Amino acid sequence: MFPGFDPRFHNGYEVVKVTINYASNECSVSLHPLAIEIEEIRMETYLEKLEAHGWRAVSKEELKSI
Repeated sequence: MFPGFDPRFHNGYEVVKVTINYASNECSVSLHPLAIEIEEIRMETYLEKLEAHGWRAVSKEELKSI
């Protein structure tokens, strides 16, 4: 399990795409949409936990430039 993921908020964390940018030392992971209707914790709490482990949301525009 990746740091920050929480078993109380998931639907399996299906990875759709992984992009590695060696020049900037970054790895982008695209996940299948999460099933928020089965959450056991608030979305805000979950996002805070991911951010605390170094994750960040990326806009569609940023993704197109990768």
